[in-house]
Amino acid sequence: MNPQILLIHDDPDLFSYLHKQMEKQSIGLIGFRPRGANKPPGRSFALVAVDSIFDGLPLLKGFSNNTPVLIASTEKLKQSLCSWVDLLVRKGGDSRNG
Repeated sequence: MNPQILLIHDDPDLFSYLHKQMEKQSIGLIGFRPRGANKPPGRSFALVAVDSIFDGLPLLKGFSNNTPVLIASTEKLKQSLCSWVDLLVRKGGDSRNG
């Protein structure tokens, strides 16, 4: 199964941009907009990325301690996630997915 990244955000433009970038590399991007929602989907991800406008700690309860977490501004997420995708592709995915 292809690796998946969970993006916790409230910016549809950010999601669209990153989705296009990751689709090219066969990386799944799951978007979660926390306003009005209880909690993100509970499954394994290769990475959880959180837009820094949110207090990410309560949102991250229930994720494995082994799941890498990236908390950054929208612009930094655009830059950093593209690097993460390159790393995941080179690594051949992550066996914790599924």
